[in-house]
Amino acid sequence: MQQRFMPAKKMHGYVFGLLGVFLLFAISLPVACFRVKENKKFAKYDSHIRSLTMEYKPVKYQAK
Repeated sequence: MQQRFMPAKKMHGYVFGLLGVFLLFAISLPVACFRVKENKKFAKYDSHIRSLTMEYKPVKYQAK
């Protein structure tokens, strides 16, 4: 089997593209979690996003 070499510029394009996609996921996940946590529409579901505290102990959500 013959090895083919990829030019460094092409490899950098793939690496930066995948890094960009990963950063989009890494940035959008906390934003989405925060929006769900603050939205009253999801209060009735008592999801783990709303019920976990900083100490990771589940707390029952009490609607206002």
